[in-house]
Amino acid sequence: MPFPNLRLRRPSPFLSAVLAPLFLAVAAPAAAPCAGWFAEDGSFVRAREEKIAVLAPQKLDALRRLIAERDARQAEVVVLGRLAEEKAAAVAEMDKRFAGEYGIRPDRNYTYDPSDSTLYLLSADPRHGGSAEAPARLAHRVFPTDEEARAFLALMQAKTDALAARAVFLAARAEKEAALADALSRMGRDFKLDPARAYRLDPVLRSVYVQYVAPPKPREPTPEELAAQRAAAAKVEKAAREEAAAKAKALREEAERLAEEKAALTASEKEAERRRQEELRRVEKELAELDAREEARKKEAAKAAAAAERAKARAEAKAKEEAERKARAEAKAKEEAERAKARAEAKAKEEAERAQARAEAEKAKAAAKEAEEKAHAAAVAAEEKAIAAKVDRYVKDRTVAKKVADRTLAAAEKEEEKLAAAIENAEAKFSAAKKGGAAPAELQAARLGIDAARARLADSKRAVKTARKEAAEAEKALARAEADARDDFVSELRVQGKKPLTIPTGFFSLF
Repeated sequence: MPFPNLRLRRPSPFLSAVLAPLFLAVAAPAAAPCAGWFAEDGSFVRAREEKIAVLAPQKLDALRRLIAERDARQAEVVVLGRLAEEKAAAVAEMDKRFAGEYGIRPDRNYTYDPSDSTLYLLSADPRHGGSAEAPARLAHRVFPTDEEARAFLALMQAKTDALAARAVFLAARAEKEAALADALSRMGRDFKLDPARAYRLDPVLRSVYVQYVAPPKPREPTPEELAAQRAAAAKVEKAAREEAAAKAKALREEAERLAEEKAALTASEKEAERRRQEELRRVEKELAELDAREEARKKEAAKAAAAAERAKARAEAKAKEEAERKARAEAKAKEEAERAKARAEAKAKEEAERAQARAEAEKAKAAAKEAEEKAHAAAVAAEEKAIAAKVDRYVKDRTVAKKVADRTLAAAEKEEEKLAAAIENAEAKFSAAKKGGAAPAELQAARLGIDAARARLADSKRAVKTARKEAAEAEKALARAEADARDDFVSELRVQGKKPLTIPTGFFSLF
């Protein structure tokens, strides 16, 4: 392949419609088996020719196929060359239109921006602020209407298509030339034929002859043929002149129209360029302001981030300090609870021992004074009846107070157990959330909830302590109810001027 990097597109219907008749027109004379180097019998003078080879039937068929292939490739090369020349002529005509209508020179580079309907000249001149790597864009032409812009784009697309078609035709012709050269090379390699010489093939005798005499000169035309040719040429020339005159008139009218439009558009183009420059300066100013605001916003964001980091550090330090303080408070409360429990147990043991001692003393005293109690039975019965109501009231009041204190203690202990279970559950959820990668705000909220629950637990423990104290006081009050009732009764008797009897301690305990 002569152009290995060139990809040929599939022939369009236009190319197929154009190539097919041209191939037939060019290849028809070459379809005979003895064309090109080889002439038909009688077309050359045979006075000086020499037989150089007699071919076997297979070799004869191979040579005739090579001759047909060579003729077909020659016809294709001619047709593709003509098509490429036609596209080159079309491109040259469009370049003339670009130069005449838009002032575009083929030796310069341009670019079209559809956003502002402007054609820009790309300049590498340093005076314009451009370079070869980054050319400057100079406004060359502003299209005032969409119709003019579309007409320019259509012409530009037509030139692009023509250049692409010419490149395709040239690439295809190069391929066909390579195929033709290959066919000629095989003729020389397989049959020892020189492309610079003339040969004649006799298919009947299967013989190849080399000719040493040039073909005769072409026949001179007759006067009638010359007259007909001159008349045809004059007719063609007249038609060409009329067509050229019409085209020249149309071109003059088009040139005058374009000159008028250009004169009318000069002021509008200048105004459009001025507005474009003002818009460009405004946009640059807005971009500068936006950049400044963005820079200020970034600085503010950096300051806010730094302040947030400092606040976070302070919050973490405060939370750590609070946790340590709560841990110390919990340890102290636990220690106080243990000491209170120990004191309560010691006190209960002491009270039990005292009660047992009193019971034993009372038992001994009762046994010792059993006779005396019998003697005073009547008097005691009277006083017992008198004081029974008072003792009963005292005992009942202290019993109700003790039951209330016991219920309060039970409720406080139950609330303490409930809060302890809630704290344990909250700590388990906090550990699960921390392992699951929860947000810091959620972890902080969970920690604050745990701290609040612990505070309520401390309050509950204080309430339990108070309830226990009140229950102990109620127990003591119940234990003192008998003595209080006796003292009260004795005081009443003394106020009345009576002498109270000696009533043994614990006598009214049954009430």
